[in-house]
Amino acid sequence: MRLASDVGGIPELVEDGRCGFLVPPDDVEALVAALRKVLTDDALRGALGAAARQRALEEFDVDVVWRRIDAIYSEVAAR
Repeated sequence: MRLASDVGGIPELVEDGRCGFLVPPDDVEALVAALRKVLTDDALRGALGAAARQRALEEFDVDVVWRRIDAIYSEVAAR
C-alpha cells in the first residue's frame, strides 16, 4: 500500500484507489483523510497492499524489466 503526493512520475507508480492513494501536494486535509482511511480499515489496507505487491511483481520485477529492455534493444538492433 502506498500513500503519496500526486506529483512528477508518482502517478505512474501508484494507481489511486487500487494500490494506494494519491493526494494533492500541500493538501493536509486530503493527507489526513487518506491516512485515516488506511489506518482504520484493515480490509482496505490489506487489499491495497496486496494489489500494490501484485503490481510491483507484474511491472517492476527485475525479470520483467530486463525483458522489456532486451525487447527494446532487439527492436533497435533489427533496424
